[in-house]
Amino acid sequence: MLGPLGVEGAPVDVILARCAELVDRAVVLEDLSHRVIGFAGASAPEDILRDWTARSRQVPPAADTIRGGPERWMAIPVGLRRARWGRLVVPTRVDRFEAEDVALVLERAAEAVTITRLVGGPAEELEVMAVERLIRDVLGGHGGDEAAVGARAQALGFSPAGEIAVLMARGRGGDGGPDAELVEQSGAAVHRIQRTALVGRVRRNLVLALLDGVDDRSASELGAGAVAVLALGPPVRRWRELAEALTEAEQIAGIARPTRPGEAVRVSRGRHLGVRRLLWQLRGEVRLHAFVDEQLGRVLALPHGRREDTLRMLESYLDCNGVMAVFARSLHLSRAGAFARLDTLRRVLGADLGDAEVRTGLHLAMLAHRAATGDQPAPTPP
Repeated sequence: MLGPLGVEGAPVDVILARCAELVDRAVVLEDLSHRVIGFAGASAPEDILRDWTARSRQVPPAADTIRGGPERWMAIPVGLRRARWGRLVVPTRVDRFEAEDVALVLERAAEAVTITRLVGGPAEELEVMAVERLIRDVLGGHGGDEAAVGARAQALGFSPAGEIAVLMARGRGGDGGPDAELVEQSGAAVHRIQRTALVGRVRRNLVLALLDGVDDRSASELGAGAVAVLALGPPVRRWRELAEALTEAEQIAGIARPTRPGEAVRVSRGRHLGVRRLLWQLRGEVRLHAFVDEQLGRVLALPHGRREDTLRMLESYLDCNGVMAVFARSLHLSRAGAFARLDTLRRVLGADLGDAEVRTGLHLAMLAHRAATGDQPAPTPP
């Protein structure tokens, strides 16, 4: 039944591309709210998606294939008959003499998309995937010009009235894959603060929200539970500024200090990074690596498990600025226990940790080590 397309079990993007190739025109997949969650075809995105929602609404919903609206578009529902979640649309005039051939290909494509989503997950995931494609294309320089990016965002239901806020949420998840909880939490927070937004993954444990303006108080609504860092890039006034703002926000999210579980997550901007940004920018400098080895070489030479425990203990001490009462509380130890740990650190490092300048050197080396390796300490339990 799917033979004419030759895309059995293929991803939605492949199905759309094959369909567009066979009908020799653009093909769009939209949800029930007329948000575009996939498209293919040789035409420029700004031509395919121009004023999409308004134009698509002129083609009435139907139980089967329809050719309607003032532009004589062809459309077919997608999803099981009693659980429709979208439709495939050919957004150019389909004349009567070619309607049968176009309809046949479109029907096979609709069947293929329906089966793919039944196997691959809920239809709501398609919107997230569409946002991800837009982000990936913009970051990779393949998003097209300003008009193309704006048309794709508008077709996804995002039409900001003013400045666009670029907010990155970095999660606490491990290295096993994208953090679904982070995506779900970010989307729920956006709805809670009643903002027009696009939400999607950038990469593992990093989710982007493009919002129609935001202040720190509203942005902080996204910072709970699975979120370790909230990074706000520079505001975007024109779509051509989006790539630079995305890159900036992603850099901030990677550099900013993660909060511990239970701590309030504040919004981090570039100006908040201080020496962390400088060390990140110098992470490839040979002399900086030599400084790190000089300061931390004896710790970094320890076996893996002991090395990480010692690094975390040293970081905790440095974060407490050498105040023993605070250091003891951070490790949930008595003062006597904390002093015993400090003696261990002194022996391993061969350094006087009571000297403020020594602590400063160690702190810089620690930050440089984390920046150079991309490694972040596991948060200490509260």
